[in-house]
Amino acid sequence: MNFDTPCVTVDAPVMERNIGRVQAAATDAGVGLRPHIKTHKSTGLARLQLEAGAVGLTCATLSEAVGLSDARVGGDLFVAVPFYPSPPKLARIDRLLEAGCDLALAVDNLSVAGLLAIRYPGGGPRLMVELDSGLRRSGVAPREAVAVAVACGDLFGGVFTHGGHGYPPGAAAGAGADEIRVLGEAKAHIETAGMRVPLVSAGSTPTMPYGMSAPITEVRPGTYLFGDWQQVSNGSMNLEDVAVAVMGTVISAPSPDRFVLDCGAKILSKDRPPWVEGYGHLPEIPGAVIERLYDNHAVVLSGRDRRPMVGDQLRVIPNHVCPVINLVDQLLLSTGEVISVDLRGHLS
Repeated sequence: MNFDTPCVTVDAPVMERNIGRVQAAATDAGVGLRPHIKTHKSTGLARLQLEAGAVGLTCATLSEAVGLSDARVGGDLFVAVPFYPSPPKLARIDRLLEAGCDLALAVDNLSVAGLLAIRYPGGGPRLMVELDSGLRRSGVAPREAVAVAVACGDLFGGVFTHGGHGYPPGAAAGAGADEIRVLGEAKAHIETAGMRVPLVSAGSTPTMPYGMSAPITEVRPGTYLFGDWQQVSNGSMNLEDVAVAVMGTVISAPSPDRFVLDCGAKILSKDRPPWVEGYGHLPEIPGAVIERLYDNHAVVLSGRDRRPMVGDQLRVIPNHVCPVINLVDQLLLSTGEVISVDLRGHLS
């Protein structure tokens, strides 16, 4: 098939197989699956995940949650990134609550927890206390979680973490164990303080297989439905499970050791994990490396076995699919269907 490049294509049967496989794993383990929609930014794909059995959806921002609510996609939403409750964000929270959304929000400090508890004294959003299980990003230590939970008051809904330090090769099992340990410690401390911990949430695509046991009640992977090259490189997924590709056309072949594609940084992004060579993987050109990206150019060092011609179209498996999806308006499915990335942007 000839594409108007650059574009993002999705192998629909592979994507649907991924959705079913991960949902079955969560169901068999007795934990809820709450997919992170920041990967696909699409209300249509969120519906597919809910229809497959997801207990709710995870968002990165309040505006993503509003977009899902406005489209009547899922009423159980968790915004899993801490935020400061400025007037625009409080207005979004109020809008979601007025729409009947069962809303959970991430907090990791006393000030925000206290502000929200004061604003919603009669009940409102559930507040989830974030724990740092090793990523050293946001989140508190298990003992510190008690004070934040107390500040949440009646809004306290549980604890969560993200084992993002499980992405490098060989790190997933240890990071999954860290999630279980840290969440268990925090739960025990909070219960000792006389509070109930209704929800214990963890997970990422790499750590999910190692983090589906007590005390965890739900997991929140995102990348699993598409896959990407970093997930293949770290052993979390097989290449045949990757459903997404950026299609590019060879627009220049100035020397035997180099050619140029029209899919630059404005569609591939410049995300390059330290354990990955180049800015994406070309499965049809063994040994090829995308050495440099410009806005609209991908400069490729030619592979050993095949040198493409100007006009050839090639698949590029992106290093990190999440920012790639947020750079396009639509996804072209192998079935011929076009899926709108209707939550593109929605960053606040």
